[in-house]
Amino acid sequence: MEFLSNIRSFVLETKGDELSKWLQVEPNVPEQYHQLAQELKTSFPPQGDSLENLIDNCLPEEDNVPEGKGSPWPGFNSFIKEYFQYWRDVDFNNVIKLHTLLSELLKLVSLPPHAI
Repeated sequence: MEFLSNIRSFVLETKGDELSKWLQVEPNVPEQYHQLAQELKTSFPPQGDSLENLIDNCLPEEDNVPEGKGSPWPGFNSFIKEYFQYWRDVDFNNVIKLHTLLSELLKLVSLPPHAI
């Protein structure tokens, strides 16, 4: 999945600013986010762990990280899973559901890295 490839490249190159720009949540985003949402809805239903498996396969943790480079870590993958669930399940016309989904994302963002 190209979307995850971009995320992986930002992490490996430690481009946190680019990653934060890439992980958007509002409704007025480029079409690729709406395409992502559609792909997630059709290919990754809420039940099962296929989404988690996809993320773990596309964002493997690196053992030997060169100086100045980064690697995905389990807590980061948990966040990306929540982020993808957000895009799969979001309904911008349902304010209560939108608030719930955003709250779940914010919980993971505000936790210290070792707690995720």
